[in-house]
Amino acid sequence: MSGAKKPFGKWSEPNVPHKGWECIGIRDILDEQDDLEICEMCEHQEIRYIHTMQHSAYPVTLDVGCHCAGRMEEDYERAEKREQALKNKISRLERFIEGDWGYTNKGNLKKKKDGYLVVLQEVEGGWKGVLIHLAHEKSTFAKHVHPTLKDAKKAAFESIEILKDKAK
Repeated sequence: MSGAKKPFGKWSEPNVPHKGWECIGIRDILDEQDDLEICEMCEHQEIRYIHTMQHSAYPVTLDVGCHCAGRMEEDYERAEKREQALKNKISRLERFIEGDWGYTNKGNLKKKKDGYLVVLQEVEGGWKGVLIHLAHEKSTFAKHVHPTLKDAKKAAFESIEILKDKAK
């Protein structure tokens, strides 16, 4: 029976710590690929939202689902809140990308969000943008050309999220 999966994955392995893990990040796997992954702890559950867990007594990180993450860190509520916060952010991003965009006098795309004006301009090789903080009239220009309009909108959204976090 060599190579067969244990009934409960790594939960059945005595050399794998079962508690005391820390989540070092969470991501939506569908941002990277079309298929779901299998939880590396239980080795059974298909997962979309990946909680990356680390433990000082284990040599590698494990990408796991919400249930296993909560059990590993002994805090189901924290794992659920972390995953819900990611789902909420994804929902906000989708509304930002797909929502109504207007046009500037020069024909560039524009949209207001959370106290910022986003202006996106098509340039050679893709799209560039500028964020204007409406209260301070401070402009932040994109450093990179994004190959698609969707990439430029996503970058603008992420920049606003970072600036909002810094302002807290």
